[in-house]
Amino acid sequence: MVHRCSCLSSMSDDDSESAASPLLLSTADKQRFTAMKSRHQTIPIMITVETLVPGQTLSLQSPEPKLRKLLEFVRKGEDNEIGIIGIHPQTGKPMSVGVTLAVNEENTRYDAHTATFHLYGRGHRQFEVQDLPFMDESGSFFLAPVEMVDARPEKDLAPQELRETLDLSNRLDDLVEKWVRLVIILTRKTDRTDMTTRLQDLGPMPPPLPSHLTERALWVAALFNPIPALDDNIQCLDIRPAMLSCKNDHHRMLLAHTALRSSIDNLSEMKRSF
Repeated sequence: MVHRCSCLSSMSDDDSESAASPLLLSTADKQRFTAMKSRHQTIPIMITVETLVPGQTLSLQSPEPKLRKLLEFVRKGEDNEIGIIGIHPQTGKPMSVGVTLAVNEENTRYDAHTATFHLYGRGHRQFEVQDLPFMDESGSFFLAPVEMVDARPEKDLAPQELRETLDLSNRLDDLVEKWVRLVIILTRKTDRTDMTTRLQDLGPMPPPLPSHLTERALWVAALFNPIPALDDNIQCLDIRPAMLSCKNDHHRMLLAHTALRSSIDNLSEMKRSF
C-alpha cells in the first residue's frame, strides 16, 4: 500500500524547488494521521500508591507546593489532563500504564487554613508511557510521552474468543449481585449503605453489548478494588494493574470474571464455616 503525504514531493529529474509538486493526502490518510497525532501526547504525570481505572474517583490532599505547580501547569494547557500512574504491587515500581484525570477550577482548591491542595476527579482515558519521563522546567513534576490506549485499534478477536468473551460478559450481572450480597452479609466490614454509595458513585454497569465489553470489565475492577476494610483472602488481590495491562477484551473479561468467582468462592467458604 502506498501512502501519500503532502510534506513530500513527487520525484523528478529536475531537482529544483520549483519543479517539486506536493503529493495529495486522501481523506483516509488525513483521518489516519489525525488519529495518530491525537493518540500520542506528552502529559504531566503523578505517581500514586494505588492504581486508578477509568470511571473510578481519586481524592488527593497534599501540602506539597510542587502539586500547586503541577495543577497550575495543567490548567494553563490545552488538554487539562494529568496522568495517574500506580505502583506495581509485585515490583514496587511505577507502572507503564495509567489513566488520565481532568484538572479544572471545579475539582481543585486550596485550603489556606491548612495550607493544603485538594484534587478530586474521575479516571478518564487509558494511556501507556512510550519513553522515559523528564522533569519540567521548574523541577516540580515529571512529564512523559504517552499513547492513549483507548484510541489504539485492537485486533479483532477470533470467533471462538469472541463467543467466550460475550458469554463471560453476560454472566457478570449475576456474579456482581451475588458478590455484593455476600460482602454485606458475611464480612460485616461494610454495610448496605456504604455499598449503595459505592455503586451510585460508579454509576450503572455498562450494558451487555459487544461494544461495551471493555467498559464492563473496567467497571468490575473499579467496584472490586479497593475496599480497604476487606482482607486480601476475601477480596482477592488488586486486579486494577492487571486490568490496565490487558491487551484485548477477552483478557479483560476473563480477569473480571475470574476475580469475582474467586472472591465469591472465598466468601461462600466463610458462609459454610458458620
